[in-house]
Amino acid sequence: MDLDEQIRLNITEESLSPKFENIIVKNGDQIIIRSNLKSMEDINEWVKELGIRTDTKWNSRKSRPEGERFICWKKFVCQHSYFNKIPVTKNMKGISKNAECQASVTVRIKLDTKQTRRSDDFIRRGLVGVITIIPFHKHSLMTAETLRFLPAKDCREKFEEYFNDGMGPAESAKYHSEILEMNPAIQPKDLANSRINPTKRTVTYWHEQWRLLHLGPRNGQGMLEKLKEKITIY
Repeated sequence: MDLDEQIRLNITEESLSPKFENIIVKNGDQIIIRSNLKSMEDINEWVKELGIRTDTKWNSRKSRPEGERFICWKKFVCQHSYFNKIPVTKNMKGISKNAECQASVTVRIKLDTKQTRRSDDFIRRGLVGVITIIPFHKHSLMTAETLRFLPAKDCREKFEEYFNDGMGPAESAKYHSEILEMNPAIQPKDLANSRINPTKRTVTYWHEQWRLLHLGPRNGQGMLEKLKEKITIY
């Protein structure tokens, strides 16, 4: 796919984490942002917030905890990159995250010294973080096909409440969708976003984990031990 055929991720001030001070220095084929990041933890939090605010998911690709010219450095790639995925031609499931996407986020935290302050005005202002974003994606953005791959961890606790109330996977998924549909702030496209409306596969997995924790295995010695534990409690 040529550059003009790719989809550009639009980055504005609203796309960036309000927990940090951010200045968009360049916003073209490459986006450069300066921020007051201080540590690897700040980097991870900043990129996570970017993903939430732009409905994208960025996976850690490589990093260096320290260097001569910087405090730390980390690169993230789009979840639809080829990294850690089988080639599309070899995928037998019919649905693949691998779009060979080249979009990336690279974050460096520069050293704050007398020399770097003289050569970099942003360092004097405390903006030692340098974020470089390659914003061109080789797949659709904000469509049901893409949104269904977003992580759903944020609403897991809500589903565990449903399970505690006696609902199974299918019933809890249906109930959750109905609640979202009644919310006037939720748009139809939002129902495809797995961050707020997880897939049935995700809900089934959560229920299995919840069941294992609270009810034990379905058979074997573990099931007997869990039954004894319940009997002791009651």
